[in-house]
Amino acid sequence: MITDHVDDLYTQLKKVPDLTKLLGNDGENIYPIYKEEAMFLSQVGGQKHLIDISIGYIEGDTIKVTSGPLMGIEGLIRKIDRHKRIAFIEVSLLGQSRIVQIALEIIKKI
Repeated sequence: MITDHVDDLYTQLKKVPDLTKLLGNDGENIYPIYKEEAMFLSQVGGQKHLIDISIGYIEGDTIKVTSGPLMGIEGLIRKIDRHKRIAFIEVSLLGQSRIVQIALEIIKKI
């Protein structure tokens, strides 16, 4: 739900304890998602709101993503774990810089 009436939303969410715990700290705080963050989440999550695996390769010291949600935002990748097929990207979420893990399959290294 998107709203400018956070106090009303908070009152309604207090009636649903489990959901409130997901959105805040035991119901104490609810954090807004900023417009840029919502755009990023829409880009990587797509219409299904699921983050698919990205496919790419390594050329020298550069990661090239050929398909998936990481395509075009390779600059956000801070490190990869090729064995676990995970890219660690740095993004702004809830107003803070965070490291997030997204699936990335490296198919070759040249």
